[in-house]
Amino acid sequence: MTLTATSSCPRRYGPPGAVWVQTSLDLALGSATASIGLTIPAIALTSVWIHGPLVLGLAPLQLVLLTLTIAVGVLTVASGAGV
Repeated sequence: MTLTATSSCPRRYGPPGAVWVQTSLDLALGSATASIGLTIPAIALTSVWIHGPLVLGLAPLQLVLLTLTIAVGVLTVASGAGV
């Protein structure tokens, strides 16, 4: 409930301290996204460099979901909708 209340309010109209909560959540989610978003390309480049197989440890359904996520992300960026 707190996450919804702080993220839906503009920063200047939120409850006192909501700015700090929102900033903390923004930093945490941004850090997690960057870590996850950079890990897979780093492993992929390393596997090409050492001529080894790329093993992500994902089940077939999870690989399909990962592929769909990447495809939707590429389409979002390419169309300019994510800007």
